[in-house]
Amino acid sequence: MTCSGLPHGNSSGINSFGMTILPEATDMPGPGRRQVLAGGGAFLAAPFISRPARAADRDVVIIGAGAAGLAAARALSRRGLSVALIEASGRIGGRAHTESATFGVPFDQGCTFLHNARRNPFVKYARASGFAISSLPPDDATKVYTGAHEASAAQYRAMDRRYRAVHAALLGAGREGRDISMGAAIAQLGRSRWQPLAGFWHSLATGQELEDVSVVDWWNAADGKDYHCRAGYGALVAHFGRGLPVHLSTRAREINWSGSGVKVVTNKGTLRARAAIVTVSLGVLAAEAIRFVPPLPVWKQRAIDGFAMGSYVTIGLQFKQQRVLPVPDNAWFWIDGRPDELLEFMSNMGGWGVSRANAAGHLGLELEGAGRKEAVDFALSRLKSALGPRITRLFARGSFTGWTGNPLTFGTWAMARPGHAGARKLLAEPVGKRIFLAGEACHEDMFATCHGALLSGQTTARHVAHLLKNPL
Repeated sequence: MTCSGLPHGNSSGINSFGMTILPEATDMPGPGRRQVLAGGGAFLAAPFISRPARAADRDVVIIGAGAAGLAAARALSRRGLSVALIEASGRIGGRAHTESATFGVPFDQGCTFLHNARRNPFVKYARASGFAISSLPPDDATKVYTGAHEASAAQYRAMDRRYRAVHAALLGAGREGRDISMGAAIAQLGRSRWQPLAGFWHSLATGQELEDVSVVDWWNAADGKDYHCRAGYGALVAHFGRGLPVHLSTRAREINWSGSGVKVVTNKGTLRARAAIVTVSLGVLAAEAIRFVPPLPVWKQRAIDGFAMGSYVTIGLQFKQQRVLPVPDNAWFWIDGRPDELLEFMSNMGGWGVSRANAAGHLGLELEGAGRKEAVDFALSRLKSALGPRITRLFARGSFTGWTGNPLTFGTWAMARPGHAGARKLLAEPVGKRIFLAGEACHEDMFATCHGALLSGQTTARHVAHLLKNPL
């Protein structure tokens, strides 16, 4: 989910869901190096169960073993309910995925930053479990290059004025409840030399072009201090989920809720339960990759259609020496340019000798279509334009991850379209008291984050447990 370190929403009026991690998780010992590098491999898959003769095999079927599904499974099990947790891929974690095969060190292909540290349960969990986390460097550690040189003091002041003007216009429109696009909210500002960069900084939080996102939805997003986990956010989520029985490589094809409970048809058989928690991305639901029988109510389908999945791509760049970019470890670096060539870079993440580049919106989609080699070459060409030919000599290897073409996600995170900011509340509303959605998109102000997914999973599990134990 979001990977930008820039402010992207309103920091006031937060309704906290609390920070307590379930006891089953916080009591776990800290990870060893082998467990960390193994990522999602430190858990067991349960045998698949299908018993047609019984009304329900489990109290609840949970579809998707990302942060929301893992949190829901723990919460329900703690409350004495039986759970079947299924996952279409071969690992847990969803869009939080740390891998070490490419560079020989941990590298996050998805969720990267522990946003909103004060309200992020993963911060407390990381510290209790022995993971090294640290806050990102201060803003004055970042640098912007214009051409082959760092921006001048006068240029920095001009950038700052434009950024503040854009941010103020967005905040004003959001505060007033004008459910227009972010692009429309800043249209009255007029032209500026620094408008592309200022707009790019704000689009990073959405994964989309500003014209495609509701300014009210953006304004509703909570803001706060960001942390980085040296072993990888994906490794942290995998550690949180270890020990939970999960049916891996089990794809839900149909959810039949025509009876008193639910029947979940998968590629490995059918599971029956009293209720289902669906934690797959809105991209999967919008693509109708899972069939509902009968179809979801019109109000729920319209709520889903009110969102679009962002494109936020990650390019990993390993060099033959650790510090290549002219900023400290984990600090941002930008190169001014045209809107269609803007990338954000982060230097030497976690001290592992790997930097990263990110693109969002149209450029992200274009790079996904071009492929790994072209994306890596593009990032290197941008660095070379600012730092010179030594970048090419020092380059060792690269990687590329995009989520839009992944049939298990169809994008990174969900943002409301203009005019649809109110749809987010409808996502979390149950259908027939037995179909529940959970995940980052369902949290009221922590959407687009991994911990927002976790909190949504916990909240939904509490709701489901209450309904199942008090059916009338």
